Amino acid sequence: MFNEIDEITHYPDSVVSLFAGKSKLEKRLSAIRTQAKLKKEISQVLECPVCLEQCQNCLPFICRNGHLICSQCKTKGNISLCPTCRSQSLNEFLGFKDLVQKYDNLPCPHRCDHISADDNERKEHLKTCLSDWRKCPLPFCDDKNPGLNYRQHLISQHPDLCYSFGGRVVVDLGGENPNLTTVFFFGTDDDIVMVHVESNFRYSASYLSQPASKNSSSVNLVVKNEKTAKQKTFQLSISNDDDHEGGLNLSYQDIRELKQIGLGKWTIAVHISISSADLLKSLKHKSCSHGRGRCLLVCPDLTCNKPFPCDACHDECNLDHKMSLERVREVICLKCCFVQTKQRKCVSCHRALVKTSKDAIGELGQELQKFRIGDKHML
Repeated sequence: MFNEIDEITHYPDSVVSLFAGKSKLEKRLSAIRTQAKLKKEISQVLECPVCLEQCQNCLPFICRNGHLICSQCKTKGNISLCPTCRSQSLNEFLGFKDLVQKYDNLPCPHRCDHISADDNERKEHLKTCLSDWRKCPLPFCDDKNPGLNYRQHLISQHPDLCYSFGGRVVVDLGGENPNLTTVFFFGTDDDIVMVHVESNFRYSASYLSQPASKNSSSVNLVVKNEKTAKQKTFQLSISNDDDHEGGLNLSYQDIRELKQIGLGKWTIAVHISISSADLLKSLKHKSCSHGRGRCLLVCPDLTCNKPFPCDACHDECNLDHKMSLERVREVICLKCCFVQTKQRKCVSCHRALVKTSKDAIGELGQELQKFRIGDKHML
């Protein structure tokens, strides 16, 4: 009996129009939902163009282009054409309630599975969202969502992993998380956004000092691929108000783009347009009698973390620890005061950080010659 049933090869125009309109409406709603926009913009798509009321209260009609009109306006006005695009096909949209239930909710901006029915519910969810990029990256930490108190949380709860230098707080995870090696914070306030540095990034940052004036200053965050020579520049801003003087602001979209760029071996450098004369004066007096180079070494010990001309100068201070050149990660150029990872030439002024004379190179020069951009030993 079933063999006698012919295959349907032609559908009525009303069915074709209904499926076409539903498909276009879903694409329009999906575009809004993926951009995590507010419920107001979603409801604008679902409102009747005649009475400007939401179509959720009644069963609407839909055209082949995905435009809606409520049944009351169509019946009272005896409307046969779409008020938006003048399409002649208006069909009763039986599956409208299921579509509204699917797209009328607000998605989480952190791309988790949670959806909210209103703005208040969405705000409450954001306070406890585990997909928040500000969550604590340490796998053994019980507080998974410190939120805006992220910086203070790491300093108070994980002091053994934190150290401060050059106006920023650096958290070294020490291999606890294979996808995240270091977190950099700029500024001194808890609400200043931080930068996550993935394990395949190479990072160096200049000293963030107090702005000389209240005028707005800018920062260029340059991300460069050493293999392909491609680079991308992010224009950041420094807030100079009384509450956030000298703080570096990085938007959520910038962080998203930084994570997407993380392919291959990269070098991230922060060039600050403000003057660093105060820092230069404080570092110029640090002279070395051992002739070891043209830069300062930052002691890697968390209890010290101070710049010294060489390891011998550090050991002469009679501290309770010794400086190992192999553990040194950051150096400071004495010409431009640029804080950077250990390498032979300065990232900012391209000046050699070690003397070219073989007799004057010493242990520091031999150690710096082993490190180059992209080397696995660098941070």
